[in-house]
This record gives sequence, C-alpha cells and structure tokens, in this order.
Amino acid sequence: MVEQPGVELQHVQPKLFGRVPPLGLLGTGVVLLLVAIALLALADWVLGPLLLVLSLVLLGLYVVAARHLPPSRLARGAAGGVWKGRDELRLARTAAGAWTRAGWRVVCVEHELRGLRRRRDAAQHELGGAVYGQDEDGAEVHRNRMLELDEQIEDCAKRIQRARLEAQERIAAARLPTRPTEIRRA
Repeated sequence: MVEQPGVELQHVQPKLFGRVPPLGLLGTGVVLLLVAIALLALADWVLGPLLLVLSLVLLGLYVVAARHLPPSRLARGAAGGVWKGRDELRLARTAAGAWTRAGWRVVCVEHELRGLRRRRDAAQHELGGAVYGQDEDGAEVHRNRMLELDEQIEDCAKRIQRARLEAQERIAAARLPTRPTEIRRA
C-alpha cells in the first residue's frame, strides 16, 4: 500500500502590522484600562493617566484590527460598541447644547417678559385712574397701550415655546442614529 501524502492545512491568524494578534490588543487594553482606573482611584496622577491613554490607544487599535478580521461576534460587538458610543456621545453633546441654548433664550425672554408685565400693571393702574376720573380719551390711550403690551407678552410666550420646541427637535434629530434600524414594508 502506497502512502498518500496528507493535506497540510495552515491557519493564518491575522495580525496587526504583521506582529500583534488583535485579541492580544484587546486583552492588554482591557487589563491596562482596569489598572489605570485603579491607579486613578488611588490618586496616582502620573502613571494613571499615562496607562489610561495607552489602554485607549490599544483598544482603538483593536477596533481597527477587528474591522479586518473575519466576522465574529466579539469583533462585531467591539466595532459596533465604538460606533454606538460615538453616537451616544454625539446625542449627549447635542442635547446639552440644545437645552443650554434654549435655556439662555428662555432666560432672556423671561427677563423681557418681567419688564413688560411691570409696564402692563402700570398701564392697568393708570387705566383704572382714567376710568375712575371719567377721562374717556385717557382711558382709550391706556386700553390701547395695554393691548400692545398684551400682544408683546403673548409674543414672548410664543418665543419661549418655540425655543423649547427647537431644542426638542434638535435632540430628536440627533437621537435617530442611536435607534435600531426599522424595516417598513410598503
């Protein structure tokens, strides 16, 4: 019986820069991250941040390498987690900016509103004096002034609502990338 040569299978492990296996990057990055957090908790302000930066670099390199790996659950989870984290941070930044801007607008408009209300109260007081004194011309002037002030107060209330609505719309638009994809059947 003649021996047939066996088939030699070779399994090639993808490596970053031809040297470092991606799972080694992930393991080292996670360990360094935990050590960095522990050092920061112990108030080591020199070595802690240094290891934190190094761990984040290694984890970033893993994500880059994971994109070139055959699709595995771990690789997809790591890459997907990075993109999801980026979208969540973008949402947080947008929400903070939108509510800060809306808050400043509301504060400015409410300041204006307080002045308008004081002037309206004064006009109402003067209208009462004109009506009591039976001064029809003066009463008509004060009524018109109160109507103008009421319109300005209503405009301020609408601007406050519009500022809050714009903030909600900006946040809703920024929230879209964080939602799961929906398939709609026509």
